[in-house]
Amino acid sequence: MYTQKVMEAFQNPKNVGEIENYDGMGMIGSEACGDIMQVFIKVDNGVITDAKFKTFGCAAAIATSSTATEMIKGKTVDEALEVTNKKVIEVLGGLPAEDPLLRACRAGHQSCHRRLQEPSQKLRYVMRKSEREISDLSDKFETLLRCEYLTLALQDEAAPYALPVNFGAELEGDKLTLYFHCAVAGKKLELLQKDARVGFCAARQMRVFNKGVAPCGYTTDYESVCGRGRAEILTDKAERLHGLKVLMSHYTPQKFADGDFNERAFAITTVVKITVDEWTGKRLYRPEFA
Repeated sequence: MYTQKVMEAFQNPKNVGEIENYDGMGMIGSEACGDIMQVFIKVDNGVITDAKFKTFGCAAAIATSSTATEMIKGKTVDEALEVTNKKVIEVLGGLPAEDPLLRACRAGHQSCHRRLQEPSQKLRYVMRKSEREISDLSDKFETLLRCEYLTLALQDEAAPYALPVNFGAELEGDKLTLYFHCAVAGKKLELLQKDARVGFCAARQMRVFNKGVAPCGYTTDYESVCGRGRAEILTDKAERLHGLKVLMSHYTPQKFADGDFNERAFAITTVVKITVDEWTGKRLYRPEFA
């Protein structure tokens, strides 16, 4: 049974919601009970000035979310990292079973802590099902190159605008750059001129198989790459030619010189460069079902 403190925190939770322009975010999902939890924090001069949560789950998940966010507000990041599952449970007077939410809270703190230590680093989401993450840079890049096309997500006033494009990619050190081409006018160029921020996703379905006779028995092995960055419409001839060569290298091993491109077609082709700020890779392959 839940304690009176747990029921009070569950029925009247504090700090519910999401922080815009947060400095740290942690997310975790418990497949055992279906709980999904997110914790957001705002930091000023190393002190957590605000903390909020969004939780889909049981009474314990909501109660610990509310209590944990109350406990970390006003603390430094290092102090907040000392807020453990055990301490939250003690404040609540005990739980029937240890709740996983505090791992999400700690993930948010640690993400923020890394940001404070390395200001140049972009914050990234804590990947759910992290065992599927492609962490090796070369492997992630090769995964991207195995995908046939890229789906772009652009900023539109009414709703996000998504479209598929052929693409090329190059990796220099740890910096990923993407290229795509299009006509000299159109909706995507209009949107990019208003807002250069883009999201992208490339995926490859390796196979579909059935582990049983019911619909939910069907599953798939896959690999994918997702990310975001900023687009630039290229105007320099040399840069445009380079972008087209990178794009062509994705689809053919044949090498092209500058003079191989038709001047008339080149004149009416727009080349767009995407400087990637953040990207992740994910793969699920189960050899036991091969």
